[in-house]
Amino acid sequence: MGKVMTRKRGDYWQYGFETANVDGKRYRTYKSGFKTKAEAMATGTKAAAEYNEAGLHFVPSEISFSDFLDLWMDAYCKINLKDVIVANYKKKIRLHINPELGIYKLKALTPTVMQKFINKKAEEHYARNTLSVIKGILTGSLRYAVQKDMIHHSPMTNVMLPSPRNELLKPRSEPHVYIPPERIIEIFEGSWRDRRHSWR
Repeated sequence: MGKVMTRKRGDYWQYGFETANVDGKRYRTYKSGFKTKAEAMATGTKAAAEYNEAGLHFVPSEISFSDFLDLWMDAYCKINLKDVIVANYKKKIRLHINPELGIYKLKALTPTVMQKFINKKAEEHYARNTLSVIKGILTGSLRYAVQKDMIHHSPMTNVMLPSPRNELLKPRSEPHVYIPPERIIEIFEGSWRDRRHSWR
């Protein structure tokens, strides 16, 4: 695509830019009727960008992220993934993703929103594997949205899992209970005496 050009024709301004060659011939598209050069340039720049995105005016999808995930599960996951993986994805979506992201419109999701969501889950001390699966669901589903021309770019691009070395983000775990060796012996000896008495 060539550079957007403007020129004045009579009392109004016109923009024009080069489009694809047809049969070896160069073509340009023009539109006039603008009162100022700035208006013609702004409109021409937008029109050229839309042309470069396949020549159609792009309207981001109005679907909610929750509804989109249902569509993705039916159209992609159930066909391409094993049942156990689909079941795991559904659980993660129901428990983690939809409660916080499901109400957003698909087009409203941004890298900032997605990174904050991932960080929040890490701060809630979920296991690294759980965080990886959640991130994988978001990355895979939004890549599918791009492939189907529902959004221009995936908001998961460059979204990262927080470093596992961060002490504040380590997974939850139950405290270990230490029983001294002598106490273990007492427990076993007591259990043995109780069973001997029960045989008499």
